[in-house]
Amino acid sequence: MTTLYGPDLAKVHIEGFSRHAELAAPWVVARLDALRARLGSGLVVDLGCGGGPILRAVVDAGHEALGIDVSPAMVEAARARVPEAEVRCASFVDAELPRCHAVLAVGEPLNYLATRDEQRAVLEKIHAALVPGGLLVFDLRLPAAVESAWRKAIRKTDDWVLVAEVREDAAAGSLTNEITTFMREGELYRRSDETHHVLLTGATTVLGWLFALGFDAHLHDGYGDYTPDGVVGVFEAVREG
Repeated sequence: MTTLYGPDLAKVHIEGFSRHAELAAPWVVARLDALRARLGSGLVVDLGCGGGPILRAVVDAGHEALGIDVSPAMVEAARARVPEAEVRCASFVDAELPRCHAVLAVGEPLNYLATRDEQRAVLEKIHAALVPGGLLVFDLRLPAAVESAWRKAIRKTDDWVLVAEVREDAAAGSLTNEITTFMREGELYRRSDETHHVLLTGATTVLGWLFALGFDAHLHDGYGDYTPDGVVGVFEAVREG
C-alpha cells in the first residue's frame, strides 16, 4: 500500500497546508447548523480528517463528531487537537460507517481512492450510513481542460522544505504527485519521499452516481465566498427518502 502522509509530510501539511480546510469550515459548519435545525443533533463523520481542522470547527459548533484518516501520523495529530472527538485510523474502503446525520470529506480525500469503482462504492456506503435527509459534503479535484500538465512547487520554512512535482494526464483521469520533504535536524536535513496517485473523475460522472444512489445533489465552485485554487468541485448532497 502506498504511504500517505507519513510523519514528516503530515507535519508539513498541518503546518503549511491547512488553509483550504480552515477557509471551508465556516460554510460547512453553517450547513451542519441548518441540518441540526431540521433533524436535531446527530453524529458528523469527517472522512480524511487529517490533522483535524474541520473536526475542530465541527466540535466547537457543538456537534458530535467522528474523524477517520488512513495516516497514523494524521490521526495522532487530530486526537491531540480534538480530544473530545473519536478519531479512527482506517481507509475509506474498509471503514465501517456508523449511522450519522452528516458525512464530510474536505480536502480532496476521495481523489485518493484507487479506482472509480471504489469511489462509487464509498459514496454508496455513505448513503447507507446517512439518515434520511442527511448531508454529504465533499470536494474533488477534477480533470483539467488540457490534455496534460506538469508543474513544480517549492515551499519552505525554517524547519522544513517541500518539493513537489505534479504530472497530470487529464485524458487518463490521473495525477501523480512526487513529494520530497526535508526536515531540519540540527545543522542537517532528513529526507522523506512519497508518491501520491490521484484519481480524477469528471463532475458529470460524480453527479450521476449521486443521483442514482438517491441523493439530491448540487455542484458548487467553492465554499461560499471561498473558491479553492485549481480545478476543484464542491459537492453538496442530501439523502432522499
